[in-house]
Amino acid sequence: MKKMKRFKEAKERSAIEFSFDFFAPNTEEGMIDLLKTMRRMLAQNPSFCAIALADAENDADIALYATHEVKNKIGVAAMMHVTASAKASVEKIERALDGLLENGIDRILVFGPEREDGKEGSTTSLNLVRHIRAEYGDCFRIAVIGFPGGHPDVFEGNNVTREGYMSSLVCLKEKVDAGADLIITTIFYDTEIFFKFLNDCQLIGITCPIVPGVAPIYSYKSLNMITNSSKIVLLIFKQLSPVGDLLFPSIVRSMKVKAPPSFLLS
Repeated sequence: MKKMKRFKEAKERSAIEFSFDFFAPNTEEGMIDLLKTMRRMLAQNPSFCAIALADAENDADIALYATHEVKNKIGVAAMMHVTASAKASVEKIERALDGLLENGIDRILVFGPEREDGKEGSTTSLNLVRHIRAEYGDCFRIAVIGFPGGHPDVFEGNNVTREGYMSSLVCLKEKVDAGADLIITTIFYDTEIFFKFLNDCQLIGITCPIVPGVAPIYSYKSLNMITNSSKIVLLIFKQLSPVGDLLFPSIVRSMKVKAPPSFLLS
């Protein structure tokens, strides 16, 4: 099975590895703007970049085109999102996978529900990983999503129980055992949550590389949309509320959030 060799080598030499994640637009103008942005950002030499569809039900040809441009024209390793859902038939997924291989792309990020929803044709991300390994062998390097705060499927209201959190870890290990090479986490801002997640993964026997998912705060509006995601984000939001979008970028770049350890752990 292929492994993420660059991450293993980076760990041995204590180097920092990172990637970028882009949404593929559904218009020609949007694609032109995206490729311009990619060329600027990919000059920073990321390990790879992932391409997702803003609307997962759209035709995967859009994401495939963007992934092809990154890999074969910009020259950076590219990864495409593959979604497990009732509307994404096995035939459609295999057609997208065949297109990736034809374009020399062997990295995919598999995500989807943990549990089948009962709809005809529905599947889970675990079943999709198993299917890809069974049908394509070692042709693909497969990444899956890790949830430091627990998978959304195990939430009860706005909270996740210890049992729910552990069940999402067990499912994550099953994906790794089924053939996943890499875990990329969902976005988080409280580092203690991430380090706890790392420790819990090790305790349950997960040994593959785990990459943290981080999203930049680029505007006051974007910050306002995620204030409930963590206490750290809420603290930043309160500090910047008097400023709003006025001078937002320069202030964010220069500010340092100071929070006592007790705040981080509460």
